[in-house]
Amino acid sequence: EALYREGVDCFSGLHVPPGKNWKIYNLRIEGQNARAVVLIVIQTVELYSSNACLEEIHLAIKDNLTIIPVRFDKEEDLPKKCQQWPNNDKDSEQIQLMKNTVRDTLGSINSLPARGTVLSYPSALEQLAQQVKNLIRDNQRTSGVMENASADDQPSPPSNSFFSPGLFSAYDSFSIIV
Repeated sequence: EALYREGVDCFSGLHVPPGKNWKIYNLRIEGQNARAVVLIVIQTVELYSSNACLEEIHLAIKDNLTIIPVRFDKEEDLPKKCQQWPNNDKDSEQIQLMKNTVRDTLGSINSLPARGTVLSYPSALEQLAQQVKNLIRDNQRTSGVMENASADDQPSPPSNSFFSPGLFSAYDSFSIIV
């Protein structure tokens, strides 16, 4: 909701209609029509076991998107680097390299908020929205593109807020492309 209030056009896996291939989400990151500037990574315990999230973060790294990790679970509950996306004997070398790249990159980026979770610091969501808005503005300046989208051009937010604590469950982990 904070992103929508700031007029930030965003997309998450929650926008993919039932029955559609969730990988269309990746087209927002790479491909001929990709316009993504930021990938917001929702840090939960489940994130670090999701191969889909691993792939999305890796695509964002490859395409030089700004990545903003947003902590929803307590830091002490999140897996340590060596426990994130655990390797198994079936992993190809390419998959192992992807896991290492994502672990190293994500591990080197400060999370929002600096301490605790966004659930304990509600103002962190407003900070996030402002930071994303500034990144988009700066990106438009450097690319020479200034878009004038009206509020009518913005997609409707999903019926549940991205940030609603009740939205998360053991199988939920996702990221938001901006």
